[in-house]
Amino acid sequence: ANLDSHNAESIMQLLRDLCHEQDVTLISVLHDCMLAETYADRICGLDNGRLVYDHMVSPGQMLHFEPCRAC
Repeated sequence: ANLDSHNAESIMQLLRDLCHEQDVTLISVLHDCMLAETYADRICGLDNGRLVYDHMVSPGQMLHFEPCRAC
């Protein structure tokens, strides 16, 4: 959905909290790289359907991964 940055962050925090509380996995497709870096535990990047990036993220870690520079 096209949410403003405040609502996007609120939804992402809610989803992250629910996932941790319920011990479930959420797979999400995000085109906002900063949002992905902020809330994801793992980030995978695809290029024409091929996996080109796959890294675990520590809390607060900003990856600034190259595939995202095209965003």
